[in-house]
Amino acid sequence: MPFIRPTHAELAARNQADLEAALPAAAARLRHTAEGVLVRLQAMGEAELYGYVDWVAAQAFADTAEAAGLALHAATWGLARVGATPAEGSVTFTGADGTVVPAGTELRRADGVQVSTDAQSTVAGGTATAAVTATEAGAAGDTAAGTVLALTAPIAGLDAAATVAPDGSGGGLTGGADAEDDERLRARLLDRIRQPPHGGAAHDYVAWALAVPGVSHAWVRPLWMGAGSVGVLLLEDGEIPGQALLDTVAAAIDPVRPVTAEVYVVAPVPAPVDLTIELGAADTPAMRQAVEAALVATFARIAAPGASIKLAELANAVNLTIGEVHYALADLGVQEIAHAPAELPQLGAITWS
Repeated sequence: MPFIRPTHAELAARNQADLEAALPAAAARLRHTAEGVLVRLQAMGEAELYGYVDWVAAQAFADTAEAAGLALHAATWGLARVGATPAEGSVTFTGADGTVVPAGTELRRADGVQVSTDAQSTVAGGTATAAVTATEAGAAGDTAAGTVLALTAPIAGLDAAATVAPDGSGGGLTGGADAEDDERLRARLLDRIRQPPHGGAAHDYVAWALAVPGVSHAWVRPLWMGAGSVGVLLLEDGEIPGQALLDTVAAAIDPVRPVTAEVYVVAPVPAPVDLTIELGAADTPAMRQAVEAALVATFARIAAPGASIKLAELANAVNLTIGEVHYALADLGVQEIAHAPAELPQLGAITWS
């Protein structure tokens, strides 16, 4: 029989009955008596203790523990929370030839995010390009190419602003990732408990990949390039990863993989699925936005490299969004869209008719 935590009112009623049994003349059920006040105060303290017992019980299990308790459970199984990583890339300075840009030169984005140069550089031909790293780790440091950054302190002979160079994966400052949140750590921990390492089983490769900062999804495909080969496909915070992360994951897997396995860490190839939708009477800008959001969420939930997309699932997403209103999803000629093993289905362009 499960334990049922008593409420404050139930505790107060118990205390009233106990006090009246011990002191028959006590007025424990009247609000404005000393006995009544003491009973309610004691019930408040007891309710807090029961709450603490509830909290302690939750920490005893990996699927209900909070941050600190969850970290302890993870450590027992040899897992640690994946830390945040800073964004990296390059910026281009302009100024007088011969001007030296010292290592550690700080620049600030308009919203306050700061980066600093990794090494000294010198202006030649009017420009100097320097590698930079975000001062604080996290996805907030990712910055699009062409973004203007301001020097936090002036340097003689150097213009006050620099521009993010287009040399990161996808351009700009990239690779910033937030620390793993509780639910992602919990999912990895439960997978580790439920699927013990098997010296190179498919789920081992998934676990090895997800332990690398920035990796949000990982899939394993056996016989990727023939006998003895394994393909590991992954996403970086839900997006197609850059080569830097692919190389990092490959380096992390290499020392733990079976010696006979040839591992290929690759990025999925985007495979957009274009749709034509007629919403009829429900066609408004707000409804279009809601339908598109529902379809994006559906693709995120069901899509995987090589997955087939059933039109019925897409139609269901639209139907649940607009309710019992007539709409039409254009016939694509098939009820299920197949994809090659490396292709990742994604929502493409929507034509509203």
